[in-house]
Amino acid sequence: MRFVTTCLWVWLGVIVLTTDALATPVLSADAGEKDLGEVRYGDAASAMVPLRNKGQALLEITRLTSTCGCTTATVTRKQLAPGEQAELTISFNARGIEPGRKTQSVFVHSNDPQNPVTQIRTFVTVVQEVRIEPSQLLARVEGVPQQLNFPMKVTNAWDRPLMLQVASARGAVTRAQIEPDLLTVEPAHTGEFTLHVRLHGPPDAKFFKGAVLFKTNHSKEDAIVVHVLVRAHGSKK
Repeated sequence: MRFVTTCLWVWLGVIVLTTDALATPVLSADAGEKDLGEVRYGDAASAMVPLRNKGQALLEITRLTSTCGCTTATVTRKQLAPGEQAELTISFNARGIEPGRKTQSVFVHSNDPQNPVTQIRTFVTVVQEVRIEPSQLLARVEGVPQQLNFPMKVTNAWDRPLMLQVASARGAVTRAQIEPDLLTVEPAHTGEFTLHVRLHGPPDAKFFKGAVLFKTNHSKEDAIVVHVLVRAHGSKK
């Protein structure tokens, strides 16, 4: 009888040890996708996603990463006991982001053995009240370009008159000027202008990369960058 009792306790102990050994953390996100709606250029939007530990062991969130510097994430707690919850805040900064529908992802890294990286996709629509078109300038030219002229337009969806002018040139663009020098566009209107850019680079350069920085009187969209890429054919060797 004593032998049977001893075996029973040993068997129960094995079950307890086995159960403890199999206990693991399980990270659960209430939403695998989050729509942040519309955000104006220069503003930021955020949303909260609850995280829970549905496992039987301590959950540790080791780090948070994202697909873009415009998207960041913070969490209220990095260690969750079984059944506990934390709040993950995802933020999107629309400064310097072109208008349109954007998709980014946040990755939650943890010690969940079955799902060490949890992905949460975010969607946001960036809207601008000042829109310069084209937003990128591409050109192919023969020889070494000295000056190029681009027809452009700016649309004002602001409720005030918009004033636009060139602030500076960058990279291979050594000088930029618009005609007229200062453009005023009334609300709900589009204004046309010509951008003159002067390029500089080695005589054998195949590509010229630069940018033009425009400044406006808009309270938030006061600086808009238009990138310039010119490919030269027949450059001197």
